[in-house]
Amino acid sequence: MKIIMGRLSSRIFIIIVFLILIPFTLMLQYVKVEMESILRKEISVKIIQNLSKSENEINQNFNKMISISNVFYNDSKIAEVFSNDSYTYYDRTVAFNNMLNQISMLNLYDDSIDYMKITFFDKEHQAYANWSLNNNNYSYLLEQDWVRESIEAKGYIIWSMSSKGYEKSDLGNTNQISLARSIMDNNHFDKMLGTVLISIDKQKISDILDSYKYSEKDSIFASTQEGQVLFHNNDSLSEDEFNKIAMEHTHEQNGSTVLTVNGGKRLLSFYTVKLFSKYSHKQLKIFYLTDYQKLESQIHKLTVKITTMCIFFIAVILLIAFMIANRIASPIRVLSNQMKNYRVGESPTVLKKERKDEIGEIYSVYYNMSVHINDLFAKLRQEQVTKEKYKYESLRSKMSPHFLFNTLNSIRWMAIIRKADNIRESIDSLAEILKYSLTQDDETVDLVKELEVIKSYCYIQNMRFGNSYSLVVDMPQYLEQCQIIKFILQPSVENIFKHAFSPNSTGGVITISSRIKNGTLEIAISDNGKGFSEEAIYTFNSKREGKASKIEGSGIGLGIINERIKVSYGNGYGIDISNNNESGARVNYYLPVIYPEYERREI
Repeated sequence: MKIIMGRLSSRIFIIIVFLILIPFTLMLQYVKVEMESILRKEISVKIIQNLSKSENEINQNFNKMISISNVFYNDSKIAEVFSNDSYTYYDRTVAFNNMLNQISMLNLYDDSIDYMKITFFDKEHQAYANWSLNNNNYSYLLEQDWVRESIEAKGYIIWSMSSKGYEKSDLGNTNQISLARSIMDNNHFDKMLGTVLISIDKQKISDILDSYKYSEKDSIFASTQEGQVLFHNNDSLSEDEFNKIAMEHTHEQNGSTVLTVNGGKRLLSFYTVKLFSKYSHKQLKIFYLTDYQKLESQIHKLTVKITTMCIFFIAVILLIAFMIANRIASPIRVLSNQMKNYRVGESPTVLKKERKDEIGEIYSVYYNMSVHINDLFAKLRQEQVTKEKYKYESLRSKMSPHFLFNTLNSIRWMAIIRKADNIRESIDSLAEILKYSLTQDDETVDLVKELEVIKSYCYIQNMRFGNSYSLVVDMPQYLEQCQIIKFILQPSVENIFKHAFSPNSTGGVITISSRIKNGTLEIAISDNGKGFSEEAIYTFNSKREGKASKIEGSGIGLGIINERIKVSYGNGYGIDISNNNESGARVNYYLPVIYPEYERREI
């Protein structure tokens, strides 16, 4: 698992997955919630729009009640009969019934009068009604607060949204919506003729609302603006539950919400009906409960469809993400494998397709780095070969060390005994050279020591050629401790004795000078001999950056010395050869200025 998670492609894929899944999940949840809210509002709006259609019908019923009270209030016959004490109870009953018949005959209100209870109390509290009077005393109706308020109102209508029933069977029930109005004498406004009570059963309003239901399982109930439930058509809920719902929404005119009722979800929509505003400011709030599970089922089906589509799109996107991650990581894996399996000397594989992006840049850097490393190792191997070759040539030029040294020591003592000083001095010079060669293991030596060895070598050569040559050394004292590679000056002096002078020539001069110029140690070895041939100069110059050029007969070729210097100090250093203006040859050494670590000098 760690290996898989450690892969770049896996991390890229997981990042892409999270960047896709999280927004998609949040978006899906948002769509679901928003869609549920939209559908709920849409259904609620339709329900409220449908309920609003009942407003006119409900108001028509209440307006009919008001109109009937107006007929009683303005009818002259009623005023005459009930104001004149000469009319008997019978006369007044006939007048009351004639009034009801007149209302019915005029067909002003369809069959409304049939389901309305109209009761008139005269000033002696005798009752006249369009329903069967089955009680001897109905004065208790006049004692109700809303009726007494109407008596004091002197002609103004007073409403009761929950008045008690008139008949014996309804005496304990408040299933009536009623109005009360005092009938005043038009000739004497302060004189009251009686009180008319007009009532309608709440069931009538409930039936009107039921006709606007979408489903038989839906519930409708109504309450006053104070939260008092007037009626309902659902026995599955208690009065307390209806009252609780109504009280929670007393300050809202219209709206909708989701409730949990009897363990099930219901959508509650409510609408406020303004009633008979000309006479009072009563309001009737209608509540509509519908099954929310049906809506949830529809939302669930729609959500499943959307989820299925989203899963399909996510799968496609994940596939694309996997391909993108693999496309990004694949060349990096190839590069990683190449770097793991890289061996010095092997050529790196070039990308099949040249890329212009960052991965292409990485490949380019890796390729150039590999080529550079191979070049460095090739150069290092060449340097090692050069060092070994130089070491081999140096060793080959040496004599058998201990045997030769011991033999020379024996000859030296023989020369001392026989007083042959020239032989002794020659042996001392040769012994000094051998000692320098055998005892110095360091690769670098002081410049002064290298020059002392050259002096010994020149002394031996002068003994050989009869003191025909002279050595001139021009070296400032501050350069004595300057470090140079061991045995790099001697081959040039050796070449002078071999090639610059004829066997019987005299007056030869070898000059060695040294100086520091532009931070570089320059050592010049020149002579007044024949000089280099043009071919030799051309061959050396053409090969000094490549193979070593060796002058025939020399112990160590100048080309090898040049290469040795470059290997040790870099391409900025080395030697060059030329001829002097008048006669002779010149070899120039260009070396870094190096002093021992324990001794620092200011030049």
